[in-house]
Amino acid sequence: MLENIMAAVAPPKENRLFVFFHGLVCLVDAKKAGFIAYLLDMGNEHKCLCGDWLMEREIYADPEYGVEATLWGVNSGSKKLEPTQNAIVRVSTLPATNNQDVPVRAIIHLPRPDDIHHFVRGQLHPQALQGNDLHRFLSDPKNTVVSGTRVFQYSFQGQDGTNVAIIDEDGDPLWECPDLAEVSNPPLKVAAVHIYNEPLDHPNNGNEHTVKEFNLSLKLFGIDATLTNSATIPKPDNLKLPGVIRGEPSPLDERLPEGQRMLVGARISAAGSGTSAGGGGGSQVCGGVNAELFP
Repeated sequence: MLENIMAAVAPPKENRLFVFFHGLVCLVDAKKAGFIAYLLDMGNEHKCLCGDWLMEREIYADPEYGVEATLWGVNSGSKKLEPTQNAIVRVSTLPATNNQDVPVRAIIHLPRPDDIHHFVRGQLHPQALQGNDLHRFLSDPKNTVVSGTRVFQYSFQGQDGTNVAIIDEDGDPLWECPDLAEVSNPPLKVAAVHIYNEPLDHPNNGNEHTVKEFNLSLKLFGIDATLTNSATIPKPDNLKLPGVIRGEPSPLDERLPEGQRMLVGARISAAGSGTSAGGGGGSQVCGGVNAELFP
């Protein structure tokens, strides 16, 4: 009886959404318009993905115009990017998206988040950045930290996240919020979406590849500067986000190994196979005829 009374008077759990940006995603603080994320097109060198972790789908875009989408259904916050955790340059206008030298695969508009978390961080070596526009960096170019994964944190209304989604300009969803996971410490209902623009496998020319993509981002913003060496001094990531699985902040080339480790653990603890209702919501079974060779 007492438990029922306590449950009735307990405040509803806060809904929290984590939006993970992995790799070559250039975030522009557009002031009152919130943030705009630019996913630069690296061709076959990168995969551009969006969705729930391990279940993302590739972002296919018109080769000339790319795709443009917006995150809907979350509350707007007040957080800005931290110059001590990101390479940030001053710009007076938004970058052109029809520049053939800097093709853009996707643009995603986002409200300003409540908080921004940083993972996969490394400090560039002194003198790694050279050029005439170093004064346009908000942080000291000799002490610049690059965060390979940024996480935007949002709150949102409702009980199930029904209205939370990333929708493209045609009204089609790139991602829709799944069922929320309830966590107890702190008491929250949590969902997460991942946006990747990274190699699926670790490139053999790691330093050359990283220099290429960083310099492509400088070109996007018209910055007369060049990264000459991508080697970084790693900075430890001890941050833990509620409801976030250990491998989620990791780069794309570590996503499948982490998922496989989780799968092995699930198989060890599994009691046995369950039942399946078949395809088509249980009313149909997808399949076809088979054959056996006879002499």
